[in-house]
Formats: sequence, structure tokens, C-alpha cells
Amino acid sequence: MVSTRQRPNWTAIGAAVLIAAIALGSAVRIQTAFSLSTFDPVHPERMLKSDPALLTYITQRILDSGGLPPDDFRADPRVEHPDLSALAL
Repeated sequence: MVSTRQRPNWTAIGAAVLIAAIALGSAVRIQTAFSLSTFDPVHPERMLKSDPALLTYITQRILDSGGLPPDDFRADPRVEHPDLSALAL
């Protein structure tokens, strides 16, 4: 006898859960940014310096170069949004 009961589509369920998690994470991050007293909606460039992805990228570049900032660290072309940024002081 063949069962007529359909199995759930796990790929679609997984994709829906992933999209919901990304949306929830984005909403939490946006609300957190807007709730900061130092948030400046006109010039938000300062907030980039505390972005976890940017901090991870900078740390990885330093680790990949042996623990010291690489030669092109100050003018990294990948760190230019919204304006060109100098990474080193």
C-alpha cells in the first residue's frame, strides 16, 4: 500500500527559517543603532568603526600579515564606504 501522506519540503522550510533569522537579526541591529544616543543620521560614518564585520576584516588583515598592519593598511581600497577612510591613526 502506498502512503498518500506528503513529506514536508525541508529545503523550503530551511530557506524560510534562514530568511526569517536574517530579517530578525537585521531588525535588531537597526533598532540597536537607532537607539544609541551617539547615532547621527546625517553623518553615520563614525558607526562604521564599531561594525563587527569591519572589525573582523581589519583583525584578519593584521593576523594574515604576521601581527603587524600591512603596508597598504592605511589606504585599504575595500574600506571606502561611504567615504574613503584611513584605518591607521
